[in-house]
Amino acid sequence: MDSYETNKVPSYIENKLGDAKVVGHSMMETMDIEGILAAEPDLIIMAPRQEKIYDQLKEIAPVVMLEDKSNDWEAKFKDVAKLFDQEEQAQKWLDDYYSKAKKLGEEIKSSNGEQTYLTVLASSGQFMVFTEGGIGTVLKEDMGLQQPKNMPKQDSITLPTVTMEGLTEIDADHIIVIATESDKADLEKSTVWKEIRAVKEGNVTILDASPYFSQAYNPIGRELLLQSIKDEVVK
Repeated sequence: MDSYETNKVPSYIENKLGDAKVVGHSMMETMDIEGILAAEPDLIIMAPRQEKIYDQLKEIAPVVMLEDKSNDWEAKFKDVAKLFDQEEQAQKWLDDYYSKAKKLGEEIKSSNGEQTYLTVLASSGQFMVFTEGGIGTVLKEDMGLQQPKNMPKQDSITLPTVTMEGLTEIDADHIIVIATESDKADLEKSTVWKEIRAVKEGNVTILDASPYFSQAYNPIGRELLLQSIKDEVVK
């Protein structure tokens, strides 16, 4: 679900979920029990984070608790596929996805050359860097696009944070910024931001925090990002 609008189905997936109701977010410890009850599910899939409501959920329907694998969207995808005996279909989807990602990545390189790409979340004057998570791994791992050499290290699910000056030191050829309207306004007013090389050269893409911040953490959202990324970074 959307990390910024947790009560709404993300816009990019609305047409696939129809009138589905949001009953919670994966990062929350509790859920809308009444909403789950009203949905009359045949099966409930939960994460260890919601363990304290397990007894309530098992009174509604059979419950399966899957391991929370943090940033590893592919492992979670395979776990769900295994649960429904859809492993072969899931692997075919993954093969097709990676083939498409590499193809679009090569098209970007053909157009832009061997540029480096930095993806960040603007947050109250600082920047959370997608070094090993979210949209950053779509570009680096799936599309084969280079990150700058002096990226901050990411040792957990928590994104490393840098200041505006730190962003200057990373010195990426192209910057993709995910931001709220408030953070966009702050960037527009910042003289330091305007002096960053990628900004001066017009190589900045700004995306809305909702839904882009969390879109890369699930298969459907990740696939839809591929063409969007190419359209944004190829001028």
